[in-house]
Amino acid sequence: HYFIQSNLRKSMSNDNDMMHGPPPSLLNVLAPEPSDASMSSLSEDMRGGIHEASSCNTNTEKTTRWAVNAYNNWRLARQPGIKEIIPDLASGSVEDLNQWLSLFVRECKQRDGREYKHQNLYAMVCGISRYIRKNRPTLNILDDVGMKDFKVSLYDVMKRLQSKQATLYNIQVSKISRKQWDYFWEKGLLGDSNPTSLFYAVYTLFISVTGVTSALQLRSMTTRNIEVSKDPHSEKYITTYYPIPSVSKPDRAAIKCTDDGAHPRSFGRLLHLYLSRLPPYFSDLWVRPNPNPDPHEWFSKQPLGQNILRTTVKSICQVAGFEGNYSNQSLGRDLLNWDHYEIDHLMQMTTRDGDSRPGQNIKREVTSGEMLS
Repeated sequence: HYFIQSNLRKSMSNDNDMMHGPPPSLLNVLAPEPSDASMSSLSEDMRGGIHEASSCNTNTEKTTRWAVNAYNNWRLARQPGIKEIIPDLASGSVEDLNQWLSLFVRECKQRDGREYKHQNLYAMVCGISRYIRKNRPTLNILDDVGMKDFKVSLYDVMKRLQSKQATLYNIQVSKISRKQWDYFWEKGLLGDSNPTSLFYAVYTLFISVTGVTSALQLRSMTTRNIEVSKDPHSEKYITTYYPIPSVSKPDRAAIKCTDDGAHPRSFGRLLHLYLSRLPPYFSDLWVRPNPNPDPHEWFSKQPLGQNILRTTVKSICQVAGFEGNYSNQSLGRDLLNWDHYEIDHLMQMTTRDGDSRPGQNIKREVTSGEMLS
């Protein structure tokens, strides 16, 4: 998946803060055609990002304007000396857009001449696609058969940029130690005393229990992906997570977590409280805590975006004064071993609607050995 990182906000802050380097040769515009599966996966990721931004992100209009201005600036810089007219996004033919957008994704540069990060190129293509669909509802540049060359070029550039960035920014992720984990709870950064500490507690425990660290996947979660109940005969809470099926992993196993509700770090108890404080009839799982809530409005109706979800663990560590490269990947099952949790990977893939089918090579895992009081 390709993600939009926080520096995108900075690059969007000024629509004129964009120039492009000298155009390369028009030769070798097309890369070898990727596999159908890879191309399908890219298109699905793109469509998902477009849908998310269109429906939830308050900066969608600004992002779209930024992307369109990027193309128009490139078009004006590229036009001199070319007999063909580089088309406008709103009126160009599919054939022309296919040709020139293929070249655009290969040539566009930042103001200082550096290449965009793959996350920002992704955001730009999403913005251009939204703009075109707004003006021409029947044209989806990520699906139209006439845009094949553009999709091939996009796939090639995204793959190259991602590989390049992985090499340049291969920084070891800092793991959260037991001492740090205890410190978060002792200082009230995690807990149930206020909306922010409750969100932090549920978010970090959710990642540790489910193993989901992708901001895109986390942003896609709804309240239907999680179910919590209390054992009527004990203080135990039983939480079941139902993963979102994907094209590559259609049979993901559901995960069940059992813990002692009397324990202050009980995931089930905290999750139950968190869900009860969400706005009524609201389906998004991760929403913004209200800074000055009344007892009945701990959380707003504004879903949290990928940027915030990607940097939440880092923010917690910064507030605590811990230095390092902290991210969602800093959380692990070790955190659960230190408290009262039992984790099962269910032998069947089960949905909230009661449908089930055999899982594939799914093993039961229990992390409750030598639990600490």
